[in-house]
Amino acid sequence: MIRTFCLSCIYALLIATCFMGEPLKSSDFAHDSVSVRLEPVGINQYPPVITALAIDPLGEWIAASGDDHVIRLLSRSTMKVEATLIKHVDWVRSLEFSPDGKRLVSAGNDGQLIVWHRDSDWSAEQGLVDAPALRCATFSPDGKMIAAVGFAPKVFLMSVDSDARPKLDCACRDLRSVDYRSDSLMLAVAGRSGDVHFYEATTGSTLGDVQLHRKRISNVGFIGDTNRLFTTGEDGHAVVYDTELRRVLQDFEVANCKLFAGCMLGESHLAVGGSDNLIRIFNIDNGTLVAKLLGHSGTIATLVSANGELYSGSFDTTLRRWDLRGIVSGARVAEIDVATQPDARTSRLPRN
Repeated sequence: MIRTFCLSCIYALLIATCFMGEPLKSSDFAHDSVSVRLEPVGINQYPPVITALAIDPLGEWIAASGDDHVIRLLSRSTMKVEATLIKHVDWVRSLEFSPDGKRLVSAGNDGQLIVWHRDSDWSAEQGLVDAPALRCATFSPDGKMIAAVGFAPKVFLMSVDSDARPKLDCACRDLRSVDYRSDSLMLAVAGRSGDVHFYEATTGSTLGDVQLHRKRISNVGFIGDTNRLFTTGEDGHAVVYDTELRRVLQDFEVANCKLFAGCMLGESHLAVGGSDNLIRIFNIDNGTLVAKLLGHSGTIATLVSANGELYSGSFDTTLRRWDLRGIVSGARVAEIDVATQPDARTSRLPRN
């Protein structure tokens, strides 16, 4: 694969965005950002595209990985690479630290799920092997379980403290995302069908499903300690759904864009990114677009946040850190042209 980095090309991409029905304004630019391009490792000749990021809850590390199969641990304060973890043999698609920061789980196209241990210099423990390509792995909020999904109609579960490896059947192949509710009692799973499937996490019982997108869902995540969740999809929509009320609270449409990444900034702001190289931040309480962040020149593949900072990874091979404390507090408000009307969706999720 040949990658070229040309200032004029990036400039052309920004100009092209102006003519896609979404004019750029001075308020669209985020000035407080740091950009890092990761150096090639080993026999790799090019910087990696970045498809997975995770933030260390202890505040020390940012984990980053992508198409070169190498996981890098960057100092959160300096954004410099301090360690590399090598065991995957294909693209790494998912990274997440455990709630206590003592473990890092990685998963990818090679069908491996690997648990890395902080207390033993990030030694590796094999979780799943010979699984289908995996797209997402996540710890339960209580830190006792790991759930993973990929290109099979299965939800793979792994106990952190035992050899238990149960599997849940799902009526959807090509699953892309899984997340636990904050009490660790409910699982939400989503992928190609555009439906979100719900499970009782301890028994595996099916709780129902709801159709939220017309195309593949790329991300699903519960919001804080609430019954609400967000989804992003390749239909260009980002949806906020209440699992208790069984209704859509917000539906944001981003025209001419496939959304591949999303994360919450606290409990009131949602950041999304995708194929048009922009990051948009929405206030999910009042349905407004707060800001558009420009800087990437390639598809945005992953977003994570903590303490007012947003980290983004892109196919332009850069990792960016954005300081959003001013934006999220409402310092900048951009003109909105998105649909935010709640509506009814096809739901088979029983009321609690």
